[in-house]
Amino acid sequence: MKKSLLLLLAFTFCGLLSYAQSVTVKGQVTSSDQLGLPGVTIIEVGTTNGTVTKTDGSYEITVSSSDATISYSFIGFVTQEIAISGRTTIDVILSEDTQDLDEVVVIGYGTQKKANITGAAASVQMDKVLGNRPITNAAVALQGSIPGLQVVTNSGQPGSEGISLNIRGTTSINGGGPLVLMDNVPVSMSDVNPQDIESVTVLKDAAASSIYGARAAFGVILITTKKGGKDQPIKFDYSNTFSWRQAEDVLKKASTYDFVHALDDWGLDAFWTGPDVPTWIDFLEDHRSNPGNYPEGYAEKDGLRYPLTDTDLIGAFLNDPGFTQIHNFSFAGGSKKTAYR
Repeated sequence: MKKSLLLLLAFTFCGLLSYAQSVTVKGQVTSSDQLGLPGVTIIEVGTTNGTVTKTDGSYEITVSSSDATISYSFIGFVTQEIAISGRTTIDVILSEDTQDLDEVVVIGYGTQKKANITGAAASVQMDKVLGNRPITNAAVALQGSIPGLQVVTNSGQPGSEGISLNIRGTTSINGGGPLVLMDNVPVSMSDVNPQDIESVTVLKDAAASSIYGARAAFGVILITTKKGGKDQPIKFDYSNTFSWRQAEDVLKKASTYDFVHALDDWGLDAFWTGPDVPTWIDFLEDHRSNPGNYPEGYAEKDGLRYPLTDTDLIGAFLNDPGFTQIHNFSFAGGSKKTAYR
């Protein structure tokens, strides 16, 4: 009887001792700006006992003893280890882990440190190369900005794309060009607003084919667009650019009288469109004396027309200054979980 009683007291004391050693700790984990951090990993040091914070940063964990140490870790923040020292409530403020980052380059579906890239790559920030220039084509903005990237304007016709991109020399005899991706979506460079571009990375050699396949045989141009930030109030951005374009040096056009006499000096009997040069000179001399005889500004003979007045179509086209206006409007923002622009 006495032996059984002693065993019962021993088991009861051990249970009370074990219960007394377990401590439940509550609290909240926040950032330096007093915002609750959800998903913070909380672990009792030296054990596998752990939990994570709720959406508002609150937590509750039961540790093995009153002198246990708790570790608080979260991506982007400095890990802290705190001894509870008998406390049951511990609020923690995690500081951001700000470190100097090595230069990174966008490759494929992620980023790598530039020192770890074996292939040839070059990257530029669009804001630096664009500046305040009145440009609506991103390819034009990149001219002369990236070594190895050739941007050639094939046509001056208004509204025509007329721009070819070439990386490191001539492509195959069948033509071809680099693969252009905007946020990993194939696009045409002329369809992208330069004001929406954050950075441009050019992959120049065959190593790009290991990521993007045969379409990357002539290189890859990766466009990263601007994005809104999380926990950012909505922000509106508007900018405009006005520009005038005018030819600086337009050659003076010869008069019709001087032109036809020059043909005569060169020994030409007829112009390539058919008019006889001596007959043309006779009409011009008569037009000088009696312009009223030619109200239409030309003479006709044998079904051929002989212009007598002066026209300057090139000067009329180039001397009128062209006016361009560019307007850009955007808004961006974000919540704790999403961002938009």
